[in-house]
Amino acid sequence: MIYSNQSGKTKLYTRHRTECLRQYPELLENPFDKDIVLDGEIACVDPKTGRVDFELVMKRFLARKEDKINLMTRTLPVTYVVFDILHCDGQDTRKLPLHERKALLQENHSTILGWERLHMYKELARLYLSKWS
Repeated sequence: MIYSNQSGKTKLYTRHRTECLRQYPELLENPFDKDIVLDGEIACVDPKTGRVDFELVMKRFLARKEDKINLMTRTLPVTYVVFDILHCDGQDTRKLPLHERKALLQENHSTILGWERLHMYKELARLYLSKWS
């Protein structure tokens, strides 16, 4: 999922350009004082098992009715797990070497962690990715 905050406008969309911020309104908060585009994934922890559950992410993604979205926002909150930084403060970072992009993420780490719904937790990312390996 691509998280974009440019000129004060927040967007969340899939790689196929499907806008999906409506399904995840808890990610609408904007913690950034500059334009930024991040690559990551949505994660949802199953309250019964305490494990990241991709099916719950899809359940949230497929929700269309506002009352259902509001209920799931309260009962199944999501987290945005950041993997990469694509643009920062007007600079396209995609052609930078990975180690430079990771350093840029670290520079913005305090800003990112200031937003309770946007995390760079390596453990959560590991758990989420283990679902695919």
